[in-house]
Amino acid sequence: MIVTDTLEHGFFGQAAIWILEVLPFLDARNTGLTCRIECRNYGVAPDFDCLAPYMDHLIPHHGAADEVCRLTAIKREHGALFVDFTTPNRLWNKYFAFKSCIRDEVDAFVASHFHGRTLGIHYRGSNKVKGACPEATPISYDEMDVFIEEYCRVPEQRPDTIFVASDEVDYVHHVQKRYGARFKVVRRVDSARNERDAPIPIYFWMAGTRSGSTSWSDADTIALGVDAIGNALLLSRCNIVLKTASALSAWSKIFNPALEVYRVNAFLFPWFPDAYIPLYRARDPAARELLDRTTNGEAGPDSVARMPAG
Repeated sequence: MIVTDTLEHGFFGQAAIWILEVLPFLDARNTGLTCRIECRNYGVAPDFDCLAPYMDHLIPHHGAADEVCRLTAIKREHGALFVDFTTPNRLWNKYFAFKSCIRDEVDAFVASHFHGRTLGIHYRGSNKVKGACPEATPISYDEMDVFIEEYCRVPEQRPDTIFVASDEVDYVHHVQKRYGARFKVVRRVDSARNERDAPIPIYFWMAGTRSGSTSWSDADTIALGVDAIGNALLLSRCNIVLKTASALSAWSKIFNPALEVYRVNAFLFPWFPDAYIPLYRARDPAARELLDRTTNGEAGPDSVARMPAG
């Protein structure tokens, strides 16, 4: 089947997860799959295909030439509700592979930077906790530190390396300054990051204009897509991940179902995969009290219901 649509939001938070949710239905049809999804946040002219620059179809469409369907319609009628990470991992890897240049970059980074036990940290700022429809409860840099410090105090959990991923440049600097003397702190050299507390995510296709740039190019757009995918794959290669609510880091568990990963703030919607990431379990009384606040409003998998397609 050829699946098309026009989407407006994030790569992992919309395009990838919507495609994943229709894979069980399409897999049963056994006609192969070719996706042509227009999204100006990650695609470039002329067709703004947000998948083609980053991945290959492993079982392309081989059915009738006119068998074309909209992704939104299939999701509405046949979208799957996953309750585990192994099934999504199997289906995704059956139909898609990231470009070899992306996979090679990730392998090289792990080989040269991940030494010993590696703790991955993902802090998602900007519009995730702001705006008219926030998706998660706010958590400050210092509050995130409470959970990182508690985790690292346990001798058998103490990491040798900390890999930090964030859309906020100030958070990356914060982690390097706070932990750099005790651990090897590494981060991917992303093409762009938000300033602290930015109300607009960096991936919006108008990001160059909104940040005052007059030279936003197709190469800049694709670089943002590679940034997102590269960071998600690197998180999936860590020994453990502590994360705030974010589809990007939740996908690290889809890429590696065996990954130990915990979320430290509430995700306000019952959407897979983030609602199925377990919450961190604090031991220290002060950390437990803080966790009660940062996870207030958690939707969680017990409240999962079929959500309407946008």
